[in-house]
Parts: sequence; C-alpha cells; structure tokens
Amino acid sequence: MDCTQVRKRDVVLSFGSALGAEVSGEPGSSVRVVQLDNGFPLGSCINGTRRSWSSSATHLDWAVFENELKWYWTEAQRGQLNYGDADRLLDFCDRAGKPVRGHCIFWAVDGAVQQWIKDIPAGDRDQLMSVVPLRRPVPALRRE
Repeated sequence: MDCTQVRKRDVVLSFGSALGAEVSGEPGSSVRVVQLDNGFPLGSCINGTRRSWSSSATHLDWAVFENELKWYWTEAQRGQLNYGDADRLLDFCDRAGKPVRGHCIFWAVDGAVQQWIKDIPAGDRDQLMSVVPLRRPVPALRRE
C-alpha cells in the first residue's frame, strides 16, 4: 500500500451565495483551493552535507539526522564520544525552527557496528551490557 491509497481522499466542494442559495458557475470557471495546514507530519532526513533545505522546506514539519546520532558515528572508538556533528545539525534545525525526531541509536547492521563492539567476545554479555546502558540515555540527556 502506498501513500496515494492511504493519505489521499476525494474532496467534495459545494459553493453557495452569502444568502445560502446554491451557486452554479459559468462553464470554464475556476476554483483555487489552498491548503492552510496539513494534518500529517512530513519530515526529511538531513546530514552534515545536506543541511540546507530547498524552499519546499517550509512545508516540512521536522528533521531526522541520517547518521549523526547513531552509535557508530558518535563513538567510533570506545570511550571517545563525539557529538560535534549532531550538535551542528541541531543548531541548524533550531535556527530553522524545525524540531528533530529521533532515530535508531543502536544499529545492528554488520557494516555499521564499530570494531570495538565486535571485539567483545560473543559470550561476554556482561561486557556488552556494561556499554549499552551508557549509550542509551546520552542523546536525550544532551539537550536537557
């Protein structure tokens, strides 16, 4: 199912005079309809190289950072946190008046998992779980 099936609906327009009588238009008359607000939030994925939105960005309600909050981006080396890129994007969104929506912070795609995590022995659940709780609250706490 695509958005044309879910998000679109037929609209019936009925025109009348100030006195309530129905008005019939002349053949070739036109009607202009302007959507004043949308009821479905629409956003865009942004990153450090695609920060500037086109003029159509005025119709976007929020942004999602492509990679800048993912664990492999913010802690490529164990214990070395880097939120500089995320902070720059957040500042950009603040200036544009666009809220930021969350993204997956744990990414289990083999090519996107840091080597230091892969180096944790497979049976060493305690070592893995010692770093996961340190990661979980960081994105939320950084902006309080």
